[in-house]
Amino acid sequence: EKPTQKQILDWTYSVFLEEQEEIDGIKKKKFDFVVGNPPYVRVQMLNERIRKYLTKSYKSAFSNFDLDFRFMARGSDWLKQNGKFGFITSNQFMIRGHGKKLRSYILQNSEIMHIIDFVRTKIFQDVTNYPTIIIFKKSKPSSNNFKFIRVKKEKENLIKNIFLKFRNKEFYSEYF
Repeated sequence: EKPTQKQILDWTYSVFLEEQEEIDGIKKKKFDFVVGNPPYVRVQMLNERIRKYLTKSYKSAFSNFDLDFRFMARGSDWLKQNGKFGFITSNQFMIRGHGKKLRSYILQNSEIMHIIDFVRTKIFQDVTNYPTIIIFKKSKPSSNNFKFIRVKKEKENLIKNIFLKFRNKEFYSEYF
């Protein structure tokens, strides 16, 4: 089903309600795939009203959480059972105390397939938020054994080498 763009010429209340119904319908949809690159924003940068809303609305939001945590939780909620989730985000959810609830949520509600942690490498120019790629499937976890790569230093053809490792299944936890 392709989305269509409307041209609204009548700004009456009934048009607003119709638009709101469409928005609510989209929010209830479930998807086979959710892929994203959420904004990295520290909670301290948000105004008080938004912080309270996020803390109230998301179980995984506590302490000094980052906004990308909420995107991850919402993206997971949008998945159909056995749907796949892929995000490039900051690795902070994996290593900081304020990521504990999100880690727990992911471990209890999904099966992690791959994590590629670029740590402090400059794999993406002008990005300083420790990028990580996480891919998981929404299902009851079986063992949570998954493919993990932590990149220790930049090297030529890094992405190609990682791709080949995954494709050829010559893989176990590995550091590059």
